[in-house]
Amino acid sequence: TKSVLDDMKAAPEFNWPEQDTIAEQLGNNNDTNQAFHWPVEQQQNANDDSKNLKTMIVLDLVGLDCLKKLGEGVELVFPVDLPFGQKANLEIGSGGKIQNPWIRIEIPRLRLFFQTVTKKLYVVFMDQPFITPYLHVNADQGNGDFMNFLFTEDSSLDNLIEKTLSGFGPKQFLQKNKDDNNKKPKKKKKEEE
Repeated sequence: TKSVLDDMKAAPEFNWPEQDTIAEQLGNNNDTNQAFHWPVEQQQNANDDSKNLKTMIVLDLVGLDCLKKLGEGVELVFPVDLPFGQKANLEIGSGGKIQNPWIRIEIPRLRLFFQTVTKKLYVVFMDQPFITPYLHVNADQGNGDFMNFLFTEDSSLDNLIEKTLSGFGPKQFLQKNKDDNNKKPKKKKKEEE
């Protein structure tokens, strides 16, 4: 509880989840013996005061490293409307030089806030995420592929996604961590190229 509240004080301009009531929801309500309160519907002896109690669970995921392989020859297909009333399919995955597509996201520190009464999950990036794609993207109107792109570690798509995801976190922490480690994590052994 203390580190969550300390982080909120260190970055007051960030729109923290339920910041006006989070101290109470985390159990920081002068009850030093209990840092967590079970959801009201699970309390057997709920009194009138506890029926109005909101609860929040906070979980920090440290060193999160997710790799999603799509499999050999797999493409995800999304119908899109092109200019001038044209229709096409956006195909993401296998194609061109890439036969075994994958994408990796590495997040040094991710904070999850779960409000147990409303069942809302809030996600806050407490550190700069890193994306490493190995994907082929193209459009198809039924006459073959066009607009072929390879998105790999050296492309700019990952930087755009990283910048976008960083907007879901307090700038003070993201900037500090970026300055501390100005590079992506060391390149791991390529999955399958």
